[in-house]
Amino acid sequence: MKTLSEIDRNVLLEECPYLSLIEEQGMSWDEVGRLLDLHLQGAGPRASANRDTYSFGLQLKPKTYWESVKKEIFTLLCTKDKKYSEIRKRLEIGTGITTIYVLSTISVWLSNLLSAQFNLIAPLVATVLYAVTQIGVSAWCELEKKRIILTMRSTEHLPAGTPSAWSLRSRHSARQRSSAGDRGRSTK
Repeated sequence: MKTLSEIDRNVLLEECPYLSLIEEQGMSWDEVGRLLDLHLQGAGPRASANRDTYSFGLQLKPKTYWESVKKEIFTLLCTKDKKYSEIRKRLEIGTGITTIYVLSTISVWLSNLLSAQFNLIAPLVATVLYAVTQIGVSAWCELEKKRIILTMRSTEHLPAGTPSAWSLRSRHSARQRSSAGDRGRSTK
């Protein structure tokens, strides 16, 4: 996407000051995204220190918007999925598109898609865009692809280097089909 090369990291820093943690404290953009996700939902480290210890309200586990935002932006930037063609058209209007336009367009779109408030989603989108401007679209896509594969492996409880359960099932099915074919020939 041409418009991503026009994004100004300084504008992202102004819109989401939390991003300064990446440069000032050496945090990764993924760590900042996870921290922002909790903080924006009132469940971060500061929120727990300020809670009334005598309140008896229902406390729900915060949603993980961070992973959803990364997944959807990955699909937008790194694939050619047709369901994202409308947002791609909006972002490829032409040159001179501002950082604020890109940030707000993606944030409004994701807020609607994830049924979440804009003010929860926009800082998370800014964090992803910051990472994309820092390392480039293709490098970010490659990192996310590797993270997705590792996440799939960890949820399948397989050590690194082991084929995924899906590929093992495919091989097993292929073997069954070929042995069924062999049995058919040997009985004739």
